Amino acid sequence: MKKKIITVVIGIFLLLTFVVFASGYNKAQPVIQAEIPSMGLPEVPSIDLQISQGPTYSAVDNVYFYRIKAKVYGNPTPTVKFSKDDSLGAWGPKIAQVNLYYAGDSYTLRATATNSVGSDTASITLSWIIEVPPGPPQITFTHVPPYYGSSGEKLEGKVWNVNPADYKVAVYIYLPPMSEYPYAQGWWPKPTWDLALTPINADGTWSCYIGTGGVDYLATEVVAYLFPNGYQPEKYVVYSELPSELDENSIAKVEATR
Repeated sequence: MKKKIITVVIGIFLLLTFVVFASGYNKAQPVIQAEIPSMGLPEVPSIDLQISQGPTYSAVDNVYFYRIKAKVYGNPTPTVKFSKDDSLGAWGPKIAQVNLYYAGDSYTLRATATNSVGSDTASITLSWIIEVPPGPPQITFTHVPPYYGSSGEKLEGKVWNVNPADYKVAVYIYLPPMSEYPYAQGWWPKPTWDLALTPINADGTWSCYIGTGGVDYLATEVVAYLFPNGYQPEKYVVYSELPSELDENSIAKVEATR
């Protein structure tokens, strides 16, 4: 009887040990859930074009430029192709630069986004429009080369209240009577007597050399006229006095004495 009781107690003890061990084992094991990466569903591209910069004037190239950014969506990620990019990819695959070369110039930029599912196209029209401020037309000098030192410097100036593309500048220098240079006296067109008109940059600035030969560095007076396109001053001529015709056909004039 005593032996039977001991056997039962041992059995109960072993059973309890197994239960406790099993319970502890289960609690110690973390539940592992596998994450399955989501690739997303294929999506047809969509594209939108936005101006990221411009219109901006570049004095180096004498152009106005825009930079256009393409915002694209789709799966797989679409590639973008522009109809034009004057930066040649300098701003990355999703930005194109468009240069405009004269007032009134325009360009319609087109861009296409493409992936394995399909494609989408967008366009934007860019224009160079100059708003002429109110007020009378004006022409000014911003730099006049000094007397006896003009051969290496440019005469510089600016026009106001006009569309620069519609006008040009005519410059004349005056050489006074000089006994050692009797042939030089008079009003000479500049930069040369066969090139009597100077174009105007898009921002209204202009420049030309006035010391292009002979004794030009001894000129004592400088005059610049603002002429509308279509008027051509007489070439290959040196005036003893500037003719009234120049005043009659110009819309503005500026003078300087050196």
